[in-house]
Amino acid sequence: MAELILISSGKGGVGKTTVCAHLGVALARRGKRTLLVETDAGFRTMDLLFALEETVVFDLGDVLAGRCPPAEAVVRHPATGLSLILAPGDPVFGADADALGRFCAWAGAQYDCVLFDGSAGFGPLQRALAALCGLGLVVTLPEAAAAPAGGRVSGLLRQSGLQRQRLIINRVPEQLPRGGEIRDLDDVINTVGVQLIGAVPDEPQLRPPGISMGDRLAGHELDRIARRLLGDEVDLVLFR
Repeated sequence: MAELILISSGKGGVGKTTVCAHLGVALARRGKRTLLVETDAGFRTMDLLFALEETVVFDLGDVLAGRCPPAEAVVRHPATGLSLILAPGDPVFGADADALGRFCAWAGAQYDCVLFDGSAGFGPLQRALAALCGLGLVVTLPEAAAAPAGGRVSGLLRQSGLQRQRLIINRVPEQLPRGGEIRDLDDVINTVGVQLIGAVPDEPQLRPPGISMGDRLAGHELDRIARRLLGDEVDLVLFR
């Protein structure tokens, strides 16, 4: 049975979807049958990130509404072996809890790792997924506006049944601004209240998923996070 992982953020613009995409690629490249499921209804971006716009026929909305079996909605990224199911095109799509449970059971039986790219904030689909997933990854930034939002979404995940959580601090600069509310990464960890699994350095030119990032600090750290998710003992490197 696969590990079902919900990747969340308290606000938009923290790089959650990019982190999710690169973690999916890293897991797939380690030989894990990995499915990435985009859930932000009406705001699909994974097809653009992976240049798969012309290959998408069905999406998660079609699966949960019973218009197609799950396997027909899966799009495979040829360069990495990562499998994807794209978000519903309808921005007001509402998922039936039973249908979502059946889908999660199917995905868990077919794959080794299933990553759900949650929407920013906390809507009904996130609440339902929190009750079905075994691990939550909260993505935030080392900024005063982002860290408290990460703490709020973490609390909502716990209220919905997802107790096991880890924190990813994204876009960590070489030096945090002096005199700000966030003095160091410990401030972010304490504000969110979740154990750190990785801190990804800020690299404005982070390459699209599927393209090797082996020569980039961000690429190295995202690969280390993937290895930690698989249970490997990997030193935690703090970039600041």
